[in-house]
Amino acid sequence: MHGDYFGLDALKRALLTKDEQIFKNYPDERFDIFIAGGAALMLLATEEKITNDIDILAVSDRKIVPCLMDKTFNDRVQCTSDSFSIECKDRAIKIDIGETLCLDYHTLCLEDIVSSKLYAGRPKDINDLKNPKIKEHINWELLDQIVYEEMKPDSLSERRWKDLVYYYELFKEGEL
Repeated sequence: MHGDYFGLDALKRALLTKDEQIFKNYPDERFDIFIAGGAALMLLATEEKITNDIDILAVSDRKIVPCLMDKTFNDRVQCTSDSFSIECKDRAIKIDIGETLCLDYHTLCLEDIVSSKLYAGRPKDINDLKNPKIKEHINWELLDQIVYEEMKPDSLSERRWKDLVYYYELFKEGEL
């Protein structure tokens, strides 16, 4: 799938296929997988888009990482862990993609995804947030808490946090 783009149905098929692959190696165990980025937006049904990868922020047991990661599934977002609130996994939402054998998939909540995309500040991340469905579903009180309280101590620098606040204010005002 690398280099190819796929929609929501293909994304769900990829998740179920990966579940079958992991199950072959670990038939008696269950694992939690935390998805971030564009794939998470798609799974939350707030984004009608396509993606070419599935960003894995965390797994409940590192032993499955060699079986999990491939050209579609990646953990590159872990290199930007300051883009996420430390509390983000506590707010993650278990997604229903059908019966799974050993993997329980979770997406970050919409507010954690939005704050991470604003923190990254890349044009493609900002563009993801232009869908009006996203703003319709945001819990603004929670997003304020994440941006103003949680992300400040988690940011690598004061400047990065101030950039987040700047982008967030533009986002709230509808200027992004």
